[in-house]
Amino acid sequence: MRKEEQAINKTVALDNLNEELKDNEIPGETIFQNELLKMILEYIRSMDSEYSDVLTYYFLFDLTLKECSVVLQIPLSTVKTRFYKGQKMIQEKFREYRND
Repeated sequence: MRKEEQAINKTVALDNLNEELKDNEIPGETIFQNELLKMILEYIRSMDSEYSDVLTYYFLFDLTLKECSVVLQIPLSTVKTRFYKGQKMIQEKFREYRND
């Protein structure tokens, strides 16, 4: 199976993401970590789809940025830009929770 086909086969409809996250317990070492992760996931879902799609495929479905590019049918450079901007948005939103 080609890499592109594997990437497409890994995809799940984003509409079902809400239900999947509710049904599955998020692993973590502490209650705080679980709650923070849930808040981050909620924030990702609330982002514009151009950012949330890339972040969802990357973090929740374990796709590489190149695979995200194939699935979303956009250039890799666009995926990279959206990924890094989305990460920056998350870092800014949750800056107070960081352990620096």
